[in-house]
Amino acid sequence: MSFWPVDVNSLCLSRRRCYVSPSIVAGVSLCAVAIVGCQLTSAVEYSNPSDAEQNLAVLEVVHIGMTRQQAVDALTNEGVKGSSGVSESVYYCEAWDGKDDRHWLLNVALFFDQSGRLYKVGSSQPDFESVTETSPSDAN
Repeated sequence: MSFWPVDVNSLCLSRRRCYVSPSIVAGVSLCAVAIVGCQLTSAVEYSNPSDAEQNLAVLEVVHIGMTRQQAVDALTNEGVKGSSGVSESVYYCEAWDGKDDRHWLLNVALFFDQSGRLYKVGSSQPDFESVTETSPSDAN
């Protein structure tokens, strides 16, 4: 392992000669480059269109009856990022960074039947507004 000599008066507390490992210099340089690089990248602003607009846009890419793999591949090719649910029956679309400078936060879920075919595209959030409230006494 080699070391580079460093000016005693600038880095060392004692009067003897200090040495710094090239790996430390490389590590510090890499951190500096990373920090500068993060500062130079522009932050992307995401918009959040209506659920209906999101569903229509996704349906322009995928079609009812597609296999799960075909649908995920088509969305990925268009810049849609997503993840699977607990089971393979739902795929959640989370963000769209399209080639057309589209930057959307998505609220879209793709629903697949038992054979793995797309049968529905809808909101990934439950619609609480349409749920009727019932009290325990109403249930009897």
